[in-house]
Amino acid sequence: MNSFELFRSRCDSKAQVHIDRTRRFCLSLGDSVVESVRAHRIVYGKGMTMRWFVDVCPGEDSTTIKIQQGRRDEPLIVVIPYKDDISAVFPQIKTAYCTLH
Repeated sequence: MNSFELFRSRCDSKAQVHIDRTRRFCLSLGDSVVESVRAHRIVYGKGMTMRWFVDVCPGEDSTTIKIQQGRRDEPLIVVIPYKDDISAVFPQIKTAYCTLH
């Protein structure tokens, strides 16, 4: 079992929906997307330097998404309850990915 699947298996089924949809979206952005599974969250970056553009952290009843628009900018933090559609943040994630060099 790879680290993503192990991480996923430890999450609530409602969290798994958010994690899976976000993962599919982030990996679809391009071949340069790198996934890094951490203890309590998953970070997506771009390229070998792993400049991160989104941080996904499942919680008890919601997913916290941190989106890094630029190196000097404070990350945008969005909390999405499991009952809500996670794809609402996908446009901001795509913009963050596209702005990284």
